[in-house]
Amino acid sequence: MASLNLRERALAYGPHTLTDVELLAILLRTGTRSTGVLGLARTVVDAIAGKNLLDLAAADLKRIPGLGVAKAASILAAVELVKRHSTNRPQVLCPDDAVKCAHDLLDRRTEHFTVLYLNTKKMLLARETIGAGTVDAAPVDPKTVFHPALKHNATCIILLHNHPSGDPTPSPEDREVTRRLAAAGELLTVEVVDHIIIAHRGHFSFKEHGLL
Repeated sequence: MASLNLRERALAYGPHTLTDVELLAILLRTGTRSTGVLGLARTVVDAIAGKNLLDLAAADLKRIPGLGVAKAASILAAVELVKRHSTNRPQVLCPDDAVKCAHDLLDRRTEHFTVLYLNTKKMLLARETIGAGTVDAAPVDPKTVFHPALKHNATCIILLHNHPSGDPTPSPEDREVTRRLAAAGELLTVEVVDHIIIAHRGHFSFKEHGLL
């Protein structure tokens, strides 16, 4: 019944209104004997956290408990369709664009720190999960944040992390991390364009609030 309700929502309001877990639940259709379809979808999302969805391989899915051959094949088929019909990288011009690129953070039960790596035209080159922590903390090392920028030849980055509490208001620690990373970016000539906190009650953009 859960997957039926999700299908109705997708048709009525558009699939963009669903989280990654919910979209995956529609693909999976059913759960296992011990886990409902949403629980299985969450297990899959957690197992592939930090990976580029378009780079998923059969080996990545075979390691996930409860995911049989038919369900794994459905996921791979969906990924292949996206690959065949996606020729352009998304352009990230505003906080809403960035949130769309990291909407799955809403499904995380602990804080995850993610970085979007962009070129001079603000085209998305890569997305990487830098750290994951407790319910209210995700450790962030500047070296870990900026090293992929060199690998991807990024000229600027957008920082994102989630607040599982549902409140996107930045903490003093969030403000300090933003200040440190912005300063490090200036030294490395990699601009920190924004830091966005994502939560169920909305998102907070440091740039929009004049803090970057």
